[in-house]
Amino acid sequence: EMPSQPASQPASQPASQPASQPAALFGSEGGLNVKTSSGDGCEEQNTGEAGAGEQGKTTALDLGFRVFKIDDSNMAEVYYMPDALEQDQLDLFVDNIKPERTAEDLLFQVMLDWGVDLALPIAREIIEGKEVFFVDGNALAACFDQYRGIDENFAKELAKREPLRVVFRDKGFKDDTSRINVKELFKWLSPGTEVKCL
Repeated sequence: EMPSQPASQPASQPASQPASQPAALFGSEGGLNVKTSSGDGCEEQNTGEAGAGEQGKTTALDLGFRVFKIDDSNMAEVYYMPDALEQDQLDLFVDNIKPERTAEDLLFQVMLDWGVDLALPIAREIIEGKEVFFVDGNALAACFDQYRGIDENFAKELAKREPLRVVFRDKGFKDDTSRINVKELFKWLSPGTEVKCL
């Protein structure tokens, strides 16, 4: 009769090998992204973690993937004819983006519109207190702030990166004057940048 294994040591695992621990999921600051799902069918799953390479060296492994599904537009649908609107109804159409859409939804829409590869790496940074997405380094910069906080100071900091393309949410500007000033600042500080507003 074979002797039984000690209770403190599983039969299928040698004593010298520690029990495996579940992989931790980190946010973008930790270099790893958790799963995000959006209204337009954009779903991203990144579960890569750092692993030990040869001689104990730590190697970053990118095991993430993205899954996309076709959905309707992020833009709000307007069925009214201009002559059928009353003055007090105009406030209903101030924001041209559907309220349930996320910043990631808008980012992937812009990438499709501009023909940017959806598989390119995306980084998230905070500049002047606002969330900014950078696609493939400086191929595309996007800020979808909707609290009218996009101003000249923020534009100057972003223009220093000299992105090839930059996109803002129209609702993020305080007024038309701020939007015009931001566009002019990019022409002056980063003339090679293409500016777009949603």
